[in-house]
Amino acid sequence: MKARYDLRGHGRSGKPEDPEAYKSSLYADDFVTLMREFGYTRPILVAWSYGGSYSIPCADTLAGVVYLCAVPYIAPPMFPDSITPPTVALIQSQMAGTDVASYLRDKTAFIDAIWQDIDNVDYRLRLT
Repeated sequence: MKARYDLRGHGRSGKPEDPEAYKSSLYADDFVTLMREFGYTRPILVAWSYGGSYSIPCADTLAGVVYLCAVPYIAPPMFPDSITPPTVALIQSQMAGTDVASYLRDKTAFIDAIWQDIDNVDYRLRLT
């Protein structure tokens, strides 16, 4: 059996505007609640991207973790030689402050910057 979900503020999940809704402990609580609702005990977490950073707070509930291009922790400097100054600025703006509207705007700009020609990428593909 498997379950997949989007972290709060990501994909099809709700996007609360209150900065307090984005605490690491709440992401871990979301995961534990979902696993309990599905009847999973000690699941293996397959974490992609930012989802990896939430494996640590709930590690005692897991049988294992598989990181797929995941960020198992967030601490500067993460990629000092491989990203451009504009990308660093976007990442820093996402990680600093408590303005959720700015975070969502900068997150969208960061995702758009990943694609070479964003206007020719189907919107549904960008959501995957």
